[in-house]
Amino acid sequence: MRSARQRRAIRRYMIAWIAFLALCGGALILKVSQNRMLVARQRTYYRALELERDRVGAASPVHTVFASMQRAWQRGESPPPTTQKVEERLSDGRTLNRLERNSLIWDDSTCQVTWELKFKDGIWVSYRPIGMLRRSTVLPPPAPPYYAEVERAIQFVIEKSPRVGLAVAALTLITLPFRRFAPVAHVLIAIPVMCLVAHAMAAHAMPMRGIAFWRAQLLDQTPVMLLMIGGGVFALAIHYRRRPRRTDEPPTCAECGYDLTANESGICPECGNAVARDGAATPPAAH
Repeated sequence: MRSARQRRAIRRYMIAWIAFLALCGGALILKVSQNRMLVARQRTYYRALELERDRVGAASPVHTVFASMQRAWQRGESPPPTTQKVEERLSDGRTLNRLERNSLIWDDSTCQVTWELKFKDGIWVSYRPIGMLRRSTVLPPPAPPYYAEVERAIQFVIEKSPRVGLAVAALTLITLPFRRFAPVAHVLIAIPVMCLVAHAMAAHAMPMRGIAFWRAQLLDQTPVMLLMIGGGVFALAIHYRRRPRRTDEPPTCAECGYDLTANESGICPECGNAVARDGAATPPAAH
């Protein structure tokens, strides 16, 4: 049977673990809410940019030029609107920059909008605005509260956890014979748990990073984290194993561990607990 001191220590460790896991869960929930808030703000921002671009680009001559060239081609009044014909109408014959194989870029100076002109089989078939030459009046959205701080904390945990874990593992190995250093083994288990939570928080921000990067980084650190967890569990098993009492050891109080050699009163002078001659605590007498 474990002593009262050991039971109190185990109870404190359980409370500490519950608080640690609750803290990790709260951090993960905070990161998820931050990412959702950021994605919602970015969607609103990009939608506002599109609306402003469409409003400003409504006065561009590209609409009338496209409609007139398509109408004349379909009626047979003019040749199809090829790249050369489009450059003659829009840029006075100057060569336009090519965005892709079948698309050109045209900067409209009249409304300060950049257009993408799409071609199919060398014929102009569509167009769309892709940017503005002047500064937009729509301001970018602010980051959620404490977003930068959480990002720096995630990066710090992911980068430093393996090194700190190896140092704690070495300390655990050195203090393995001493039961009083059991908290070091708990810290050794807590480090990979915290690293896994940091990876989960980082991988949730997929719109900003991409899950492939974090999966590769997690796989690189998995062997080290598994070794830390296994080493911590092994150290705890060594620390908390039942040790038979040596016969040559002096009698001690089971409550506080005080040396009861030559004690004849049956009362521990340190804690006042009733003890037997072998140092074991005696149950209180019934009244």
